[in-house]
Amino acid sequence: MAKRKEPEILTTFDAAFEFAGQQVRRLVERHPDHFVAHTVEGRWATDPLAWSGAYNGLLPGMMWIIHEETGEAWWAETAERYSRALEPLKEVAQAGLGLMFYYGSHRRWHEATVRANAPQAGAAEVLQQAAQTLAGRFSETARCLLMDPAAPMLAIEDLMNVPLLLHSANLSGDDTLLSVGSQHVATSRRHLVRGDGSTAAFAFMDDRSGLCWLQRSEAGCREDSCWARGQAWAVYGFATCGRLLGFGPWLETARQCAYYLIERLSGDPIPPWDLDAPADAEADRTVDGRGHVLLPGLVDIHVHLREPGREDTETIITGSQAAAKGGFTAVFTMANTMPVMDQPVIAESVWLKGQHAAICDVHPIGSITKGLEGRELTEFGMMAGSQAKVRMFSDDGKCVDDPQLMRRALEYAKGQDVLLAQHAEEPRLTQGSVAHEGETAAKLGLRGWPRAAEESIVARDALLARDYGNRVHICHASTTGTVELVAWAKGQGIPLTAEVTPHHLLLTDEKLHTYDGRYRVNPPLREEHDTLALREALLDGTIDCVATDHAPHGSEEKCVEFEYAKPGMLGLETSLAIVAELFVATGKADWRWVAKVMSERPAEIVRLPGHGRPIAVGEPANLTIVDPGSAWTARGEDMASKAENTPYEGMEFSARVTTTVLRGRLTCVDGVPAEPREEK
Repeated sequence: MAKRKEPEILTTFDAAFEFAGQQVRRLVERHPDHFVAHTVEGRWATDPLAWSGAYNGLLPGMMWIIHEETGEAWWAETAERYSRALEPLKEVAQAGLGLMFYYGSHRRWHEATVRANAPQAGAAEVLQQAAQTLAGRFSETARCLLMDPAAPMLAIEDLMNVPLLLHSANLSGDDTLLSVGSQHVATSRRHLVRGDGSTAAFAFMDDRSGLCWLQRSEAGCREDSCWARGQAWAVYGFATCGRLLGFGPWLETARQCAYYLIERLSGDPIPPWDLDAPADAEADRTVDGRGHVLLPGLVDIHVHLREPGREDTETIITGSQAAAKGGFTAVFTMANTMPVMDQPVIAESVWLKGQHAAICDVHPIGSITKGLEGRELTEFGMMAGSQAKVRMFSDDGKCVDDPQLMRRALEYAKGQDVLLAQHAEEPRLTQGSVAHEGETAAKLGLRGWPRAAEESIVARDALLARDYGNRVHICHASTTGTVELVAWAKGQGIPLTAEVTPHHLLLTDEKLHTYDGRYRVNPPLREEHDTLALREALLDGTIDCVATDHAPHGSEEKCVEFEYAKPGMLGLETSLAIVAELFVATGKADWRWVAKVMSERPAEIVRLPGHGRPIAVGEPANLTIVDPGSAWTARGEDMASKAENTPYEGMEFSARVTTTVLRGRLTCVDGVPAEPREEK
């Protein structure tokens, strides 16, 4: 009788299994005692810091599988060694504990010892502790594991973590773990799986109501498309959870997701990144950047978007459009709203509205004191722990002039690891002041604003930061003396940073001769030597970054006598053009430096992830394209901002932002900002 021919799929599987074993053995022999989880320039990285990666458990997991199939002792010995190295991570609340310990190391280790009739109690204990740590991310309100409690988000990948909970519940009889796992699977089915069997990568949850307010797939070509890896996680996760729970509907969900996946595979060994993007599809829009400059998306850590309270002058949407038109992908909006941004619910409303619009990331700045009254500190911890994840606090135009209160604020902020930003102004020296204290103010009969008002607070806060250890940021540095004080503080190792505005770099108090309210600003426009000192300080790094202090006002607030004009001017749409004109066009700096002072350094100061990053494969697609030879004239009526109070009216510039990209979404094309994203 002829020998039965084995099915082709089994032959293929055996060959793949053998090849995988050879590769893993080769890897371990070449890099003993390292989890080589990634490559750098085509070579395996062996940085011990990579040991904390969630996928590291998969390496010993593969070894346990090979040992199960081959019975070879070397695989068990090596797998045990790598598994033990991961044990300290059982109490670290990271995203991938299930991937690490269930699919990877310790579950397979425990099962191997059970098969050998020598159960390893230690492996089971690690599984139990890891499960308890994972369960600590569960929200009773949202009924799911949250990827980040500070910004509640349900992720498709957590379906791969839930089996750790269910398996540990079966081992220990812990009904709490069983309940947490079951609820998470149900919530994932409700908010991540669409009617056609496709999945979203994330669902943003309201941790108070338990409702999902936004579903998105940032890893796909569109925010409503289907990411292939996430879809595979859904198939595997629902199937495994269904098996462990003995619950048929979850197996049916896995089958539905599998059909969607299989129907979109082309036969190529490498599946498409996005299952909704056919291989022959053409881009909806092509952006031609030839001859232009590509920068990381710009970051502005000092703007005023007026919402809530003054939507007649600016809104989060119009401010976001102005930001996108100026090349910004993230802005930080000040706390002097109505009501003041001193409560988590107010900060969250600003953050969520910005996320809904998806034009620019709008980060709220919390107030240092309640109501900006300078008497009682805001609850920094509650604000930092909210969905808005407030990273920076400032009383903005109202200086925290009480040194004892500022000291307490620094001590509190240090414990929360948040930044304090100070409007450096001794109010007793500026009452009634509207212009720089100098020759111009004297000639025009305007009450003078002395340099000492700013410099005395800078010096005081530098000393407080020295003694109490928290970071302090100086808003809109404007004088030669401030430059000298910041340089001294940095020389002493004091954690002090500073920003400068485009208008303090370009304009002087000579503009005041017209009594035009558009030039009224706090701190006031200074003299030429101050302007020159600020430029040099920005070049040499004494001043860290550029921030616009974008401050929209209605015409009725600016077209009045100078002393009655509201202080502030537009800045988002002209900032990059001014910096390019002053530094790049003159040969004093290059575009790489522009990226540093307008993107990288501001993001570093506020510790903002995802922005100010290198332009490279694998980095977030937050980008700005600049045409360095596109002449244009600033006109208030042409601004995307709701207001028109630009001090640069009629000025010509030679560099213009053409395109802005936020996480792959075009937010400005050919100088035209995008409209808010439509609700699905």
